[in-house]
Amino acid sequence: MLSAHEIALMHAMTAGNTNAQLGALVNRSEKTVRNQLTHLYLKLGARNRTEAVAIFMRMAQI
Repeated sequence: MLSAHEIALMHAMTAGNTNAQLGALVNRSEKTVRNQLTHLYLKLGARNRTEAVAIFMRMAQI
């Protein structure tokens, strides 16, 4: 369901990284990361960052 890049973003996000930190980790601009996260939230059916992390954590436990 999630691409390798999306999984990497989610792992970094669960560690509490900001969008700027995420961008540095995946070598993308902060704006690109924001856009990618918006798409990722839609893909997960999440309304916000916290909900996306919760959904991702549940998915990882399956």
